[in-house]
Amino acid sequence: MKVNFFSLVNFTESILPLLKNGGKIINISSSSGHLSRIPGEELRNRIKSTDSVEELIKLMNSYLVACRNGEEIEGGWGDSSYVVSKVGVNSYTFILHRRLSAKDISVACVHPGYVQTDMTGGAGQVSAGAAAALPVRLALAARAQGYVWHDGRVVPWDGPDPRGFIDGRK
Repeated sequence: MKVNFFSLVNFTESILPLLKNGGKIINISSSSGHLSRIPGEELRNRIKSTDSVEELIKLMNSYLVACRNGEEIEGGWGDSSYVVSKVGVNSYTFILHRRLSAKDISVACVHPGYVQTDMTGGAGQVSAGAAAALPVRLALAARAQGYVWHDGRVVPWDGPDPRGFIDGRK
């Protein structure tokens, strides 16, 4: 949570005054960041309806409290801090998009695919270099927004679980 969510939010909020109109923010996410990965429906609705960074930070802090109290499962969060952190990144991305659209600043989150990293034990199907191509392409595009999947499609963040798209199956 500290690295994937809180550090990203703190860093981004710190540099926002330096971002020029027409700029872009591309956040690296994951298929784990899809809202459907949060098991609790009430919690999914709270996350989806969160309108401000401050609200989102409070919500993510409530997850940490639930973990300390051993209540994350019954609280609807599920059993993966990684999932919660990436759902938080995606929620933050959409909050930023709404907040910065008047300045013509594009904000997107990207699931780069199942990448060969230490985290995946090298079992991923995509090299780190190939995974970096999509975020770079989005950064150089005229506009970038939404939850962009590894194949370049924009996937509804709050729709059905799209993980079947990883290998082309639905």
